[in-house]
Amino acid sequence: SWETDDDTFDVWSYVLKLPAKNEPELMRRLLEMNWLSTMESHFAIVDNQIVILATRTVAELSPGEISRAITIVATLADDNDDVLAAEFGQ
Repeated sequence: SWETDDDTFDVWSYVLKLPAKNEPELMRRLLEMNWLSTMESHFAIVDNQIVILATRTVAELSPGEISRAITIVATLADDNDDVLAAEFGQ
């Protein structure tokens, strides 16, 4: 098998393109959201864009965990992309 315990299952969605207006306030908001409202996912910066992502090792990964990760990322991206774009988008 090519799979190891270090392999990961990653789900992500782009949320906002950078640069953004008032980036210090945006970063503060995202850090606060990471603490309170993102469950097993978190906001990050990838390729000059804000993303929401969930990562888990594939060891003992169940179909329910895959479904949950996809649902969390999709829901949080949908709930936040328009709001963040309206306030911080260029």
